[in-house]
Amino acid sequence: MNKGSTHIQVVFKLQRVNDYPPASRERIWAKLLNDTECQVDSIPFFVNGISLGDVITIVQRKDKYHFAGLVAESGHSTLRVIFFDEGRISSLRSELRKMGCSSELFSKLGLIAIDVPPNVSLQNVAALLTQGENQGYWEYEEAALSDKHHSSS
Repeated sequence: MNKGSTHIQVVFKLQRVNDYPPASRERIWAKLLNDTECQVDSIPFFVNGISLGDVITIVQRKDKYHFAGLVAESGHSTLRVIFFDEGRISSLRSELRKMGCSSELFSKLGLIAIDVPPNVSLQNVAALLTQGENQGYWEYEEAALSDKHHSSS
């Protein structure tokens, strides 16, 4: 996927525990703002503490851009769901869309990354995810919670 000349892929080093995540690095699309800053333009699958729209600093090494730090939070939160019943992926993504959330699918792992915008109730999204978790369809985790969602949950 090529997002265009103002977009770059930023390399994030991942912390692995018991061979998870399945890679040591994740590349995330970002919109270049200047030589040292960019805005995250995709939902992270494995990186913790970063969400869609966050402004980050980068350093360039050879032909790659590497994450250096978080500059400004966007107000978005990131959740992840790993499915035990992959037949439920489509219906959950549809429900999340109705609530105002977007998601990205990592089909090989039966995993979705969810963006919860600042104007969407994290409490309502968590209630939906907890219900499916209690029924044994999936497990979910909070990968990055914005201050906005911390104070309203």
